[in-house]
Amino acid sequence: NNGGVISGTGIDQGPNGALIGTGTATVTIAPVNEVPVITDLVGGNTFTENGAAIVIDTTVTLSDPELDEGDDWEGASLTVVRNGGVDATDILSSTLISGSDIVVGVDVVGTIDVTTTPGQLVITFTALADAAAVDAVIRSLTYDSSSDNQQSTTITLDYSIDDGNTNTGGVISGIGVDQGPNGNLIGVGSATITIVPLNDIPVLAVTN
Repeated sequence: NNGGVISGTGIDQGPNGALIGTGTATVTIAPVNEVPVITDLVGGNTFTENGAAIVIDTTVTLSDPELDEGDDWEGASLTVVRNGGVDATDILSSTLISGSDIVVGVDVVGTIDVTTTPGQLVITFTALADAAAVDAVIRSLTYDSSSDNQQSTTITLDYSIDDGNTNTGGVISGIGVDQGPNGNLIGVGSATITIVPLNDIPVLAVTN
């Protein structure tokens, strides 16, 4: 009923036409941090004793809903070490290394530590590390060995990615991204490398 004229389907509710009521509702969002994920990490490449370093995996990716949304991986850290315990003869590095920095293009996207624990690699990402950069970094990792007596035909390298969440129980501390109050979370994966050992020539030492 619009001014006494009846039209359409529905109920005649008086001559002043259709009316619309409005209201608002407030929804409280409780953020929850989610575990970072390492995807498509396989390895499968072959290292020959005394040979050149090899790239471990070129298709692996990193993802994290909170860090990817802001395109900021600052404070997150990537660790690689041999499964079963650190082996000091393992030499883990990156094709993107420049001194103690990891550089993608012209940006220092991380710092690398391979000396605190020989045989273990730790990369900590900076504020310049976006989603594309962290994928480039994890794909750049290399394996070499100083051992002249390889005892295994395969080794497994364990990867872990710590999201570096600065929020624990609502308390913010450290450098990185606030991803919700349930603290930092760690995603894991592993890559296998085939080892080709070489027989070394025996050495005769002559003493007088």
